[in-house]
Amino acid sequence: MIELTAREREVLRSIIHSYILNANPVGSRSISKRYNLGLSPASIRNIMADLEELGLLEQPHTSAGRQPTSLGYRVYVDDLMEEKRLTAQEKKLIAGSVRQPQADIRIILERASILLSRMSNLLGVVLSPVFDKGVLHKIDLTKIAANRLLVILTIKSGLVKTITLEINFELENSELEAASRILNQRLGGLSLKAIREQISDRVCELPPDSRRDLITLFVDNAQQFFDFQEDRQFYLVGLRTLLSQPEFSQIEKLQTIIELMEDKKVLVHLIGETQPEDGVRITIGRENPLHRPLDISIVTSAFYIGENIGRMGIIGPTRMDYSKLLSVVDYTAKTIEKYFK
Repeated sequence: MIELTAREREVLRSIIHSYILNANPVGSRSISKRYNLGLSPASIRNIMADLEELGLLEQPHTSAGRQPTSLGYRVYVDDLMEEKRLTAQEKKLIAGSVRQPQADIRIILERASILLSRMSNLLGVVLSPVFDKGVLHKIDLTKIAANRLLVILTIKSGLVKTITLEINFELENSELEAASRILNQRLGGLSLKAIREQISDRVCELPPDSRRDLITLFVDNAQQFFDFQEDRQFYLVGLRTLLSQPEFSQIEKLQTIIELMEDKKVLVHLIGETQPEDGVRITIGRENPLHRPLDISIVTSAFYIGENIGRMGIIGPTRMDYSKLLSVVDYTAKTIEKYFK
């Protein structure tokens, strides 16, 4: 941890606040006029030189002022930043976007990504949970043609999966209802993982008049039917807004960001690997797990739907309002968790 004097702390904080607002290197005279630090421009200039030696500031051009480095932002986030509290109106906006009566979970997560982007003017991202620990609520079977069934699997978190099933045998509606009843009695309340592992044992003994051929289809296809991995969704909103930031005005940086955002696997890695299972985490610049020199920062949080963990966050330039965005991401994640409890 870099130890700073009280004056160095105030000057660094002031430079970062000014740079976040204006995206321009900051000079000593500007700091002296804008912030009441009780220091002359000459004293501020000397402190800025000391901060530069510590690697917390850099000077892009000889005649320019200073701007924060990734290390400077890290010291600010860890030691100097005061978290901004959301207003009552902002909290109401988040709750109104997330708490949608009878809405599919995918709609809610998509709305959350839109909300994160709008409140930050940056890139809002949400990675839906892997529902391996999801608990089966019920199975619905509907005949849609002579040789075709619609299978609807609903888990308790609200996620729904539909499967069209081809059959080569005749089924009466009463037989279909009986099969649904057996499957729900034997499998309802189990986790998806448990169903995939135990379905053969759960349905091995059936009533004499049951349609074993239909039940066998579920046993034979359990790994496919009860695996929601492929249903994991990634929602990303605000790329155009992100690219409008002055940091990405150079064509090389612009192309790098576009390539990054177009690679879903990289984005999943970026959001997933930077986030522990609890709390909000801020990853700055070169700290990102891709080990590329990207001038971006990520504010991320895990959120739980039952025992299933999803991720959400905001991606933007290192020049972002960390104190505000931390509160936005944290409150949005907690609001989603409360909604699905």
